[in-house]
Amino acid sequence: MWSEPEALTEAEQQRQTQEARARWRREQARAWGRARVEILGAVEHVKASSRPDRQLLDDLRGIERQVVRTDRHVAELGRGS
Repeated sequence: MWSEPEALTEAEQQRQTQEARARWRREQARAWGRARVEILGAVEHVKASSRPDRQLLDDLRGIERQVVRTDRHVAELGRGS
């Protein structure tokens, strides 16, 4: 016979929600960590393998600044913000 799953207490629901959010934050941090290495590696590759003009150099610096902003955002996620 089919049975209903047992209802979770409010405390258990809250614990599971917090665990899921923490797991999501860790996944985001891991994904960003991998992407960050690739992005900065590509920027350095372009700088080293070509002689970028002023506009390209400015664009590459913009990418580096965005990486720093994203680092901060991911760090905030890690603090549970």
